[in-house]
Amino acid sequence: MKLEALNNKQHAKLKVNSVYKIDSGFDYNFCPVYPLEYTSLQSDYPIFFTKDKDNDTWQTIALLGFKENENLFLGKGVWISRYVPLSIQRLPFYIGSQKEVVNGIPSENKILHIDVDHPGLNESEGNEIFLEHGGNSEYLNYINNILSTIHKEANAVDIFCKEISNLDLLKLADIKIDFNENESHELKGLYVIDEEKLKNLDKENMFKAIWEFPDNLSEANRLGENFKLEQDYSRISSIVVAGMGGSAIGGDVVSVLEKECIHIPFFVCRGYSVPNWVNKNTLVICSSYSGNTEETLSALDDSMVKGAQICGITTGGSLAKKLETENKDVVIIPSGLQPRAALAY
Repeated sequence: MKLEALNNKQHAKLKVNSVYKIDSGFDYNFCPVYPLEYTSLQSDYPIFFTKDKDNDTWQTIALLGFKENENLFLGKGVWISRYVPLSIQRLPFYIGSQKEVVNGIPSENKILHIDVDHPGLNESEGNEIFLEHGGNSEYLNYINNILSTIHKEANAVDIFCKEISNLDLLKLADIKIDFNENESHELKGLYVIDEEKLKNLDKENMFKAIWEFPDNLSEANRLGENFKLEQDYSRISSIVVAGMGGSAIGGDVVSVLEKECIHIPFFVCRGYSVPNWVNKNTLVICSSYSGNTEETLSALDDSMVKGAQICGITTGGSLAKKLETENKDVVIIPSGLQPRAALAY
């Protein structure tokens, strides 16, 4: 590797031909990864924690291969995954620093560097770095955005990892891989989350609730598709969601996600009563996970006095009984969750 500060004179004619194949400058068996990309990575890459003991800093990495310089994601000119890590995409560019003294005050500036020994560099094919008259190409602007993101995320990942370490949630996971009877390989210095300690830390089992949130969304969609409305809501001119805490958040989410589709007033009410303008053309959706929320039951009574059309979402309780008694539509959702974890429903 030979790093040089990038400039539009010395490197004016250079192009980058990023071909994902062996011996093309991407032969790494691991690469740094950052919190911003965890969700994109987790389905295809093993992610580990590592620590630089000299600098007392943590890093998260994606495992790309088992042996040194082995990258199993390199195909014949393509990357064998839906997502390419940012630290791979940015190659052959790096963030360097340059010290300056301005008005007698020393400072350090971040400077874009390029590895001039990278196999993908040439003057005949690939992405132009600079335009004909010296301006940045779209490709270089894209790289600058990636490097800016990496710079910001590097600090975030260290804070994230130190917090996990302070909670004593990391454990060593030295790995031995037996390729055959005569060949094996060991990976040392890798840390993973201690799941038992995580479970003990999470007394309310919120991790499980978060993990199962996508499944809850699917189940909620099925519930909605299979539920048959008995009442006629065709003349509704306004909507009120009455609920408290986690049971009201669903209304907030709908008001944001569907604001371009809802062409009538949509209001989330947290309290014992509904607005005075509620009338027979208002749909009041009473939302209470337990079905026994005092404020929501009071808002239900107030809605009935005002002659509103009413339906509900609950696991049961007094809300379900009242609505069923009045022949109102009520969607019964699964119980057993913390109310704030039942957002999907």
